[in-house]
Amino acid sequence: MLPNMVIAFKQASLDFDFKLLKPLYWAEFCPFSSEWGKLGIKYDQRLAGMRGSMELDIQTTEEHELRKENRHLMETVSALREKMESLQFAEKQKIQTAVAEVNIEVEQLKETVSALRERLEGLQMEKQSAVQRAVSSANDEILQLKNAIGALRDQIAATKIRHASEKQKTKLEHMNEIKQLHETVQGLRDEMEVRNGKGKK
Repeated sequence: MLPNMVIAFKQASLDFDFKLLKPLYWAEFCPFSSEWGKLGIKYDQRLAGMRGSMELDIQTTEEHELRKENRHLMETVSALREKMESLQFAEKQKIQTAVAEVNIEVEQLKETVSALRERLEGLQMEKQSAVQRAVSSANDEILQLKNAIGALRDQIAATKIRHASEKQKTKLEHMNEIKQLHETVQGLRDEMEVRNGKGKK
């Protein structure tokens, strides 16, 4: 704030025309004296020197302010660059961390999928083995049933044959027995007739 006030004061001093004071000095002291005229010339020279010195001071102050502002801007740019680099580094770290976490999760999912696949394959093999055992057992049972049915058929056929043979045998026996009974009855009739014939005589 203070350098700005100094610059403003010096600029106002430069803007003021000191030549306006020169007629006052000449009219007040000696408007017709050549000595005072020489003094007036020296005074003009002195004012010109003061003016040049003040302009130099202003330029120096402005250059100082510009350098200061430039330095401040460079510091700000450097700070912003550092902050941006820090943010970029932090963002890069976050991305790397996220990628690492995703990779870990992907690996875990792969391991889970692999374990599930192995378990599924194991279950399928176990199921196929159980089906094969069941089919084999069913085939064995079917074969046993077929064999049992065949044996029963053979037994039934043999029983039928045996029953038919026994029936035929029984029939023959009955026929022989009936024949013998007929022969016996006929013999008894003949014997009775013979006896009856002798009795009549």
